[in-house]
Amino acid sequence: MRVELISGDRDADWFVWYEHGGLGYFWQAVVAHVESGAPISTLANAGTVSDLLCALTDAVFAGKVPPYPPGTWAAFGY
Repeated sequence: MRVELISGDRDADWFVWYEHGGLGYFWQAVVAHVESGAPISTLANAGTVSDLLCALTDAVFAGKVPPYPPGTWAAFGY
């Protein structure tokens, strides 16, 4: 089961945080650049079992991710 926790934007950069339930419980953050008339580009897609969603999203907005910080990993799918 996947549940959206929160989403938002900063200019043309958008983030979505998900919660994945079940046996393999974790959180996922997807950050993408969305501009009118241009293809959407994924800036980061990461999972974590720690409370790192804010730190990860802030680092992406600051241009410091990837590489993914300790306690997070590259996730696949949305």
